[in-house]
Amino acid sequence: MPELLVRVEAVNLGSFILDTQDISTVRGGGLLLLDMAADLEKELGSRYGLSKVFTAGSIGLFHAESGDAGRITEAIQLWIAGRPALKDATIQVQTTQVQGTETIGTNFVGIHTRVKSKVRWGQMQSPTVVYPTALEQDQICLYDRVRPASATVPDPVSAATKSRREYGRKQKMSFYRLEAHVPVDWNYTHDLDDLTGDHHQGNLHHKMALIYLDGNKFSKVVGSCKTKEELGRWSRILRANQASVLRHILEGLRGIVGDEKDLPVETLLWGGDEIIWAVPAWLGWWWMNEFYRNYGRLGEWPIDGKTVTTTDRYSDTHLLTHGAAIVFCHHNAPIQRVIGLAKGLADWPKEKGLANTFTYQVLESFDHLGEDAGQARLDRIPAGFGKDFYCLPGDRMGEIQEAVWKLKACVPKGELHALVQLLCREKDMPDAEKQAADVLVKSVKRDAKAKDHLSNLAEALGMETLAAWIHLLELWDYIVQPTTDATRRAR
Repeated sequence: MPELLVRVEAVNLGSFILDTQDISTVRGGGLLLLDMAADLEKELGSRYGLSKVFTAGSIGLFHAESGDAGRITEAIQLWIAGRPALKDATIQVQTTQVQGTETIGTNFVGIHTRVKSKVRWGQMQSPTVVYPTALEQDQICLYDRVRPASATVPDPVSAATKSRREYGRKQKMSFYRLEAHVPVDWNYTHDLDDLTGDHHQGNLHHKMALIYLDGNKFSKVVGSCKTKEELGRWSRILRANQASVLRHILEGLRGIVGDEKDLPVETLLWGGDEIIWAVPAWLGWWWMNEFYRNYGRLGEWPIDGKTVTTTDRYSDTHLLTHGAAIVFCHHNAPIQRVIGLAKGLADWPKEKGLANTFTYQVLESFDHLGEDAGQARLDRIPAGFGKDFYCLPGDRMGEIQEAVWKLKACVPKGELHALVQLLCREKDMPDAEKQAADVLVKSVKRDAKAKDHLSNLAEALGMETLAAWIHLLELWDYIVQPTTDATRRAR
C-alpha cells in the first residue's frame, strides 16, 4: 500500500470554544482540541503506523509509510465518536496517498496541499454545529444558548457543554504543569471573579485585560517547508517558543503575587499561531511587555524528546513576530464579544504589515463602541489621525511604561483630562499643540521635567506630542507598576 498523509483538524472553533460565556467551558473546549493530536497518536499511532509530523493548536498531521486510507480514516472517526468530550466538535479527518511515482520525500508540498484542500472542502460541506443525537429535554442549554439540554439538574446543560466544562475544570492545573513545566504545587484562579478581584488595585478591582496574539505570516512559514522534516522542525520551534515564554511569564507572575496566592491567569486559546489570555487589568501591560521582550529568546527547551533552541527568526526571510490587541474591560463583560473585538483590533497592525505591533482599547462599558468599532475609535481622537493612532510598537512597551510612570508623578489627571478634551475638539493641530503647552505651563509646577518626560513618551510611541497626551490619558489607569507585597496599589 502507498504511503500517505493524514490530517486531523478541528474546524468551526467558534462553535466549540467560543460559543459560551462560561470560562470553564471555553477553557475545556480549547484544551480538548489541544490534547487531541497527542492522544490520537498515543492510542492509534502504533496500531496504524502513524507518526506525528506537525501539531499546532487543533491540528495534527501524521505520516504513514503504508496503509489503507479508508480504514485509517474510519478508525480515527470512530475514536473521536467514542470520546464524549470530542464528538461534539467539528473535526475533519482527511487522507491523501502518494500518486504514481511521487513520494512524501519528493513531493511533500503537493501532497500536503492536497490534504489541506480536502479539509477545507470537508469543512464547507459540514454543519457549523454538530447536531445532538437525541433530544432528551425540552430546555435549552443555559451556557451556550443553542444546544438542547441533556440534563436539567442543577441547571439545564447540553452534553457538549457539560463535557467541556468538566474537562476545563479538571485540566486547568495540569495544562501549565505539562506545557510550561512549572511546579506541580502551583495553583491558579478558577474564574474571572477570582482572577480580577483585588481591592488593593483601586478602580482596577474586577477589571481584566483580554490579550489576543496572532502570529504574523506563520502560515507562510508552513508553506515554505519543503519536507515533512522541515515542517516538524517548525512545529517544535513554535511550541518551544510558546512554552518557554509562558513559563518565563508565570515565574515572573509568581514573584509578583507571592508564594501563597493562586496565579491569576486564564489561557483561553493556545497553540498554533493564536493565543488568548485573560489576566487582571493591572497586569495586562506587564504581561504583554514580557511576551514581546522574551518570545524566542529563552534558550533551549525540550520538545518530543529533542532539545530545541528557541528563536525569533525561523529563516533569513521569516521573522517570528505577532500582531496583538489588549482590551481592558470589566470582568463580567461578554467574553465572546470582547474576544471578537480583540481579534478585529489585532487585524489593524497586521493589515499594515507592522511587525510586533499591538493595539489597545479601554472599555468602561462594552456597548459604547457600537457596531463600528473602527469609526468609534476615530471619533474619539482629533481629525487627521487614522487607524495607525492606536498601533503601538511592542518592542518599546518598556520605554512607554517608564515615561508614563514619570508623567503620572507630575501631571494632575483631572487637568490632563480637560486638556485632552480640548485637544480632541481642536481641528488646527499646530495651534492645539500650542494650547497644550500653555495649559501645561499653568497647571504643572515642574513644567520642564514634564515636558522632558512627554518628549520621551512621544519618541517611544513614534508619534507627536499631541498623540502622547491622548495615549497618556487613555492608559493612565492601566500602565501600573506591579509590586510584590500584599498592599500593592494601582498607580
